[in-house]
Amino acid sequence: GIFTNSLTEELLSKNVNLIVHSFKDLPVKSSKKVSFICLERDDPRDVILIKNSSIKKKELVIATSSPRRKYYLKLLNDYLPYKSLKAATIRGNIQTRLKKILESDKHDGVFMAKAAIDRVFKYGEKVDQTEFKKFRNLFNKFEKIVLPISEFPSAAAQGCIALEYRNDDLKTQRILKKINHDSSLNDCSLERKYLAKWGGGCSLDIGVTIEEFHNKKVLIARGKDTFTKKYFY
Repeated sequence: GIFTNSLTEELLSKNVNLIVHSFKDLPVKSSKKVSFICLERDDPRDVILIKNSSIKKKELVIATSSPRRKYYLKLLNDYLPYKSLKAATIRGNIQTRLKKILESDKHDGVFMAKAAIDRVFKYGEKVDQTEFKKFRNLFNKFEKIVLPISEFPSAAAQGCIALEYRNDDLKTQRILKKINHDSSLNDCSLERKYLAKWGGGCSLDIGVTIEEFHNKKVLIARGKDTFTKKYFY
């Protein structure tokens, strides 16, 4: 909430009319003076990108700044043909991360949200053709592994864009309600409500995602109980 809270203050001060967020980055407890609508959710799954030059190695170092993903790397030893998967910290936008990994002799891959990559492919060329071409060239130097939600639930509300507005701004509210995706908002709100029980947000070692199976919705959760310090699934 370090960055998102400062934006909300701008909203409450009436310096802006709305704020666009990655829903997963928002604190699970928000001001009672604001509300959210959601755009249709993109793919919530995680993806691991392993650079082609490291595929045949026996031990890999995968970059991520997420406690949840670091925990998942330990579990992935049972699924992937590697002796060990170790975590290393990384920050930056998508292109920066890919470039850092390719230029490093200490890192073999990176762990990130699939939705972020999907959006670059969907909109990147329209925004900046030159930068998109650079991204695609970097991306093609990696092998991709998409993780199933059933075993590796994502961060609460991952893949969803939320628009925040003031409750007293009825004009903006009327406009935003027309583009709200009800099921995305409902699912993400329930995931965030579940996460709130454990006392925090996406910095917790907990994944929680709602998936639909045969017209029924199932909440899948996995992580570390912040009270007992034990892992659950």
